[in-house]
Amino acid sequence: MMMVLDGTLHTSSTNRSIQEFQVHRKHAMQHIEIHFKGRINRQWSEWFDGLTICHTVGDETVLTGPVADQAALYGIISRIRDLGLQLISVSSKEIEGDSLEHNQ
Repeated sequence: MMMVLDGTLHTSSTNRSIQEFQVHRKHAMQHIEIHFKGRINRQWSEWFDGLTICHTVGDETVLTGPVADQAALYGIISRIRDLGLQLISVSSKEIEGDSLEHNQ
């Protein structure tokens, strides 16, 4: 059995360090644009995590703005689904940023 303590990988049988490691990962902040059929009032912005709400000439609403990660994006898509609105398109562009994390 293996376990990680203080960023060091140990085996339970020998309880000695095998290797120390760091996890590098790209900060997953994204700028998104979501189009869906129907119109919602701009006052819903807070419920959609502060995204900007705009309307097209047709019967569409567009949500734009930054989200923390993929989980936040899927949460917003779930809210659109929960309102019974038809999703038209989703686009995202990663916002630059790196973070160095120590696995503990």
